[in-house]
Amino acid sequence: MKSALAPAAILAVVLTAGAAPHARQFRSSLDVVEVYATVRTSDGAFARDLKREDFEILDNGKRREIAVFSGDVQPSTIAMVLDRSGSVANRTVQISGAAEVFVSKLTPADRVSLSSLMWDCLPLTKDKEMLVATARSRMPADFGSPIWGGTNRALSAIAGEGGRRAILLFSDGVDTPEFFTPIVGTLMPVGFNTPCVLMRDASLASIGDIVNRAEREGVMLYAVSVDNASAAAKDDDLRRVARESGGERYRLSDYEELPQAFERIADELHHQYLLGFVPAVFDGKRHEIEVRVKQRGVNVRARKSYVAVRTTAASPAPAAGGGESTPISAAPVGAVDLVWAIARGQAGQRIQASCMANTTFSKEGEDNHYALVVAEGPVGRIMRAAGEAKQSRTPFTAADVSDAMRAQTLEISAELKRATDIPSFTGVNIGPARLVTMRVRSKEMIASFLEPFEQAQMRLVVTRSQPPLVQHFDLAAFKALPGDDAEVVVHSQAGQRKCTIPAKDKAALR
Repeated sequence: MKSALAPAAILAVVLTAGAAPHARQFRSSLDVVEVYATVRTSDGAFARDLKREDFEILDNGKRREIAVFSGDVQPSTIAMVLDRSGSVANRTVQISGAAEVFVSKLTPADRVSLSSLMWDCLPLTKDKEMLVATARSRMPADFGSPIWGGTNRALSAIAGEGGRRAILLFSDGVDTPEFFTPIVGTLMPVGFNTPCVLMRDASLASIGDIVNRAEREGVMLYAVSVDNASAAAKDDDLRRVARESGGERYRLSDYEELPQAFERIADELHHQYLLGFVPAVFDGKRHEIEVRVKQRGVNVRARKSYVAVRTTAASPAPAAGGGESTPISAAPVGAVDLVWAIARGQAGQRIQASCMANTTFSKEGEDNHYALVVAEGPVGRIMRAAGEAKQSRTPFTAADVSDAMRAQTLEISAELKRATDIPSFTGVNIGPARLVTMRVRSKEMIASFLEPFEQAQMRLVVTRSQPPLVQHFDLAAFKALPGDDAEVVVHSQAGQRKCTIPAKDKAALR
């Protein structure tokens, strides 16, 4: 296959060489709409060696010039989500085996993250051995089936990546978010030996949120399910999300077919054409896309829509040295992000990172306490405020977004909880070791701590435990910490403890 580019003066398109032979990845500005097209012949084989002139793209019914074209194999960024709920509890061996087949078909340049519906287990990696080992034995069971919440989390895991992005979801499509409650979050992680991190607010997203987000961010979704009595009614949901995004839905009759389905998805990702065009107008609205192939006897599948928006301003430069920083008082969130954050917040979505410092914060002989740590950037704060306003039936518009919400700061709160109780049902839950302060550092012990530069007033939170400690850090300096993961070190009267914010959560905060 061959590739061709239109004049770069129009597009600001960067062509980056991949690690694998013949693997080249296109990174474009958001002014270029990227469309990945799967073209098959009537017998199901991939149609190879098509050229740019063989394709036609219609944007709301009007033909657009194909400014970017490639038929080369390109690296993929994939979030693999494996249902581990009770309905598939006796099928984990077959599911893990299918995941292993999928991993074996990846190119050296492909990157994959691994999660279940409720647990984040492995950030984006090229390490095939680690992916296989995690899928085989180290993923805990899901308490319920928050399918759209888990898929939403997977979208966040690849949100900051360029090039082709996809979700590979294995599930029956029966969404049961009511099983995911804050009580689960307070019980399961304590003393539980797993590298996986329990998702926070995983039950809040709906199928509509997933369709809209995949449309806006240009992510393909591939859904795989196996026939059973409860799944039949929800198969249309999986098909809808997959087809709208340009992916595909595979409904199998038996678990023995799983490896072939996963292998077929990997094969398809490596045999797609990249088409890119510049919209005639950036009106912030949904536009219909139709991809046509002039050659007879072929079928084409691609995403069906996009939202015509430009990229927003970049984040400010990291503070030098990683030491104490000065707050950026009114660095604005872009207008498009602002509207998006309010809409998603009112729909119940959050952008947060969380972890737990599980060891004792109490004196000897006292009940053990742990700290729940939650990190939130400016977009996340706007989402939270919009959601809280909706719950209280209060109007919330862009005019209600304060400079404090917009500021490019990372807000970290640490709340003390008692490991032996369920805070929602117990009485006063205050241990002797009050939280005092916190610092952030690279998990690689080569960087200085990031000190908080502003002591914010504590939020008014309905809780029966100590009020949370809330402090602010420079968001850009946090993202610039060397290494992938970050550590939050929480100090109390009984000493200090730490917890880890995984790389994908660190990257998603904005």
